[in-house]
Amino acid sequence: MNTSFKQRRARIGALTFTLVALFGLAVIRLVFLVALYGPKLNSLAHDEHTGETQLAAVRGPIVDRNGEPLALSAETRSVYARPKKVVESSTPAERSKLAAILMMMPISLESKLNKAAPFVWLERRISPDKGQAAEALGIDGIGTISEYKRFYPESNLAASVVGLAGMDGQGLSGLELQYDRIVRGEAVELSFDHDAQGHPIFDSPLALKAPEPGAQLELTIDSSIQSLAETELAAEVKTSGAKRGSVIVLDPFTGEVMAMANVSADGANLHDRLHNPAVEDAFEPGSTMKGILGSIALADHAITTDKQFFCENGHFTIDRHTIHDHSPHGWLNLGGIIEVSSNIGASKIALTLGSQRYYEGLRAFGIGSRTGIDLPGEAGGLLSKPAGWKEIDLANHGFGQGVAVTPIQLAVAYAA
Repeated sequence: MNTSFKQRRARIGALTFTLVALFGLAVIRLVFLVALYGPKLNSLAHDEHTGETQLAAVRGPIVDRNGEPLALSAETRSVYARPKKVVESSTPAERSKLAAILMMMPISLESKLNKAAPFVWLERRISPDKGQAAEALGIDGIGTISEYKRFYPESNLAASVVGLAGMDGQGLSGLELQYDRIVRGEAVELSFDHDAQGHPIFDSPLALKAPEPGAQLELTIDSSIQSLAETELAAEVKTSGAKRGSVIVLDPFTGEVMAMANVSADGANLHDRLHNPAVEDAFEPGSTMKGILGSIALADHAITTDKQFFCENGHFTIDRHTIHDHSPHGWLNLGGIIEVSSNIGASKIALTLGSQRYYEGLRAFGIGSRTGIDLPGEAGGLLSKPAGWKEIDLANHGFGQGVAVTPIQLAVAYAA
């Protein structure tokens, strides 16, 4: 056996050994992957090729204290298409019939079907009859899914309180937003396969998870009182020439809001579901502050009901600023000051009370603080610390200038 042959045999043996060793390592690695990482890799593969989308569940009803509905959800049908399949399986005449059922222009339908997407919505939230008619055409690639549309059976009654729900079933304002998690319910989950690039494969079996409907929300609002409040407020705003007004009717013993109405001179706020001035807007309370001032001064024993204040015959100067009354008055007690709405009398009661005691009294009534009403966007009003008040500021605060309150804040203060 020559040397050359021995060298070749040694090389072949070494190569064989190397190949066997590599094969063994591959087997060990395979066993290792299957035994230890198999479940995890299967899960990753499933996640890579399956996806989910959600469709809104049935929103729960919103009713007044007597069970009268203010917001309900009605079943509708949404029509979708798998464009490639629809075009391949139907004629232009059949697609024209589909467009007519969906009340679309044929050219608009063809435009949607010419998209490269594997799935398109043709129409969402149409009547069940139209959805059934679209399916009855038997066009391969056309399907429907149940969705629910929010509507308000009492039209715009308590619109700013109830609020608005969006197209996809999410609360946008008012109680629809505040209690969205409770009213919305659990969405419908639609599971499907998708390719490596994440494109849905709607030819795959569709798995639907049944929705959980939302809970019913019962309000303290009384529809009959609400309707009366809105009607009377609209008439008063028109008669008085005011730019807008708010009315709040509440039970002072329980704090329950029986009605909350908002009206502007042009009628816009009556139908505004996105903004609630009674909770979200602050304004100078003006003479409505005089009753609260009198209550604070009496409770603090700074005055009595018989104490007289000279109202300067209509003109009172403080720090080179002049406070005016609508008409001249002489000596008035608290009842007289409130009866004629004397700014001068109110300012003198505030000066008698003093900045710190008046401030503490206003805070005790909730002025400058949110009430905590369960509506979104509540404003806190404005009440600065008394350390910065000048004498004229204290006098002005006595008749409701230089401070800001919300209608709900003022109503709660008077309820106290």
